[in-house]
Amino acid sequence: MEITLENVIAVVTVISLLAGFVERGVELFRPLWMKITVPVWQNTAKMGAAIILGFGLSFLLKLDPFAMLGLPIMPVWGYLFAGSLASSGASGWHAILEWLKTIKKPSL
Repeated sequence: MEITLENVIAVVTVISLLAGFVERGVELFRPLWMKITVPVWQNTAKMGAAIILGFGLSFLLKLDPFAMLGLPIMPVWGYLFAGSLASSGASGWHAILEWLKTIKKPSL
């Protein structure tokens, strides 16, 4: 299988959907974060929850972006990659989307 721009966009779309679920999951527990009075611990708890949700959902859903692109890599690495991207937050996704905007299809 050839890696095409369409395949890359499909993978980014699926992982960004997972990232939306992670973000929503973290926001559902907002009342718990507000009970933590030290801001550093509050942010640490949010980040920890995002990481756990990202990795947990990618393993649960067996989301392997490498397999989606046709790359023969062990699935666990794909799950970890997808989980880390899903838990990266808005700034990480902004960078990925900006990168996708700069990719141009090769002219024939």
